[in-house]
Amino acid sequence: MKVIRNTPEQLILEHRPWFWSVMFAIAFLGLIVGWWVVVQNQNWHALPVLIIGTPLITLGLFVVERWQLILDRSQDRITIRRRTISNYHTQTYALPDLQCARLETVKETGEAAVHRVLLHVADPDNKEQPLSAVYQGGSDAAEMVSTITLWLGVKTSSPLDSPKVRA
Repeated sequence: MKVIRNTPEQLILEHRPWFWSVMFAIAFLGLIVGWWVVVQNQNWHALPVLIIGTPLITLGLFVVERWQLILDRSQDRITIRRRTISNYHTQTYALPDLQCARLETVKETGEAAVHRVLLHVADPDNKEQPLSAVYQGGSDAAEMVSTITLWLGVKTSSPLDSPKVRA
C-alpha cells in the first residue's frame, strides 16, 4: 500500500503487487521455455508437469489485482479502481455516504492472521465494500484503515472555520 496523495481535499491510496506480478510473469516465461524444450527435444517425460503447471500459472496472472482508492472532498466522491491483466472495474460512491473504514481479520487455527480493508458505505444494499478480494498479512491494511479514518476526521477550511481575529 502506498499513499499517493494525502491533502485535506484528497486522499489517494494505491496497491500495486509488483512482487507477485513479476513472480507469475517469470513462471509463465519459464513455462513457455519448458514447452519449447519439450517440443524441440521430444522429451515427453516433462509433459505432465507442463500440462498441470500451465493453467495454474496462467490463472495466477489473472488473479493479481492492482487497486486505487480516491477520496475526493472537492467532488464529494469515492472512487475505487481495480485492475487485473484481463479486467478494469471502477466503483463510485458519494463521499458523505462513507460511514467508516474497518479492518476485517481472518485467522485460521495455527496460522497467522490476514487482513483486508472494508469501507462501510450507506448504499441501497447497505453493505461493506472490500478494497480487495485478497486478504494480506502484515500491517498494511491496518495502516490503510488508520489513514482513511484520520483523513475523514480532518475538516477543510471554510469561511466559518477561519481563525477569529481579536481586536
